[in-house]
Amino acid sequence: DRSPSRGLGDVYKRQVVESAAKVLPAYRTVLITIDMATQTVLQQIEGGPGAMQLPPPSFAELWDGLSGAVLRKGRPVLSLNDVPDGRESKAVQQRRIHDKSGSILVAPIQSQGTILGTLTAINCIGGRDFNNSDLELLVTLANHAAVAIERSTLLNELQYNATTDGLTQLLNRRTWFEQSQRIAEIAEHSEKALSVVLLDIDHFKQINDSYGHAVGDAALQAISQIIEHNVRKIDVLGRYGGEEFVILLPDTDILTAYHIAERIRKAVDSHCFVIDPHQLAITLSLGIATMQGPPLEIPGLLMQADQA
Repeated sequence: DRSPSRGLGDVYKRQVVESAAKVLPAYRTVLITIDMATQTVLQQIEGGPGAMQLPPPSFAELWDGLSGAVLRKGRPVLSLNDVPDGRESKAVQQRRIHDKSGSILVAPIQSQGTILGTLTAINCIGGRDFNNSDLELLVTLANHAAVAIERSTLLNELQYNATTDGLTQLLNRRTWFEQSQRIAEIAEHSEKALSVVLLDIDHFKQINDSYGHAVGDAALQAISQIIEHNVRKIDVLGRYGGEEFVILLPDTDILTAYHIAERIRKAVDSHCFVIDPHQLAITLSLGIATMQGPPLEIPGLLMQADQA
């Protein structure tokens, strides 16, 4: 996810990590975000002079350490120098010795009862032991991290809703035009071919009139999935409106565009759409337009595809 909101959230989280390293002080600080529902580690950000920039651990590895105790109970923990901690597995205790980790603090990052991750502060063996005041400070910083994660998540949701068609989850018309025009500008300078395919569901109004809009919506969703399965990763697929879809095919001549369009047409034509209790046969009409070199304008290319 390269959205600005994701980047902004990472900036906030990195600030929390670096702040924890400075104010405690700590040799190494680690912020890990997780999805508790799927037991997945999403991200790891490190700070402090001892930052190792390691890849994120697995959820099982996290569960075996002090972080697991925090995730299970939702409360922060403090572990001292040179004292085997029974909340860690034997393997984690050995790794702690190998990594020369001394006193450790771990605080949960949580929001409205949901744990979003952990914030950890680590000192070297023989370094200063953390105390309860340090633990309280880390909890405060973890709360700041929770706000950063919530903010970036909200911004991501807002951006997703603004760019995505709510029914099919494809790009909406406006976003498709914006992305396609940017690609067209690049293609114009490189003088590479660019193709557009416009797809229209045949007699779609009859489906709505005969079976109702709920069945029509389900058909649109099913067709969008078939189309998406039959395009390439470089192609830009969107819902143009109503029963129409549109695909931009970068670096694609008319013959290649025809083969892609024909593959999609056949996939829909051969598919048996079962939308309880109805069984539908659905076909598509498709138009292709290709252009190479200046001027490359998406609206004109789309008009040609519509006429075709």
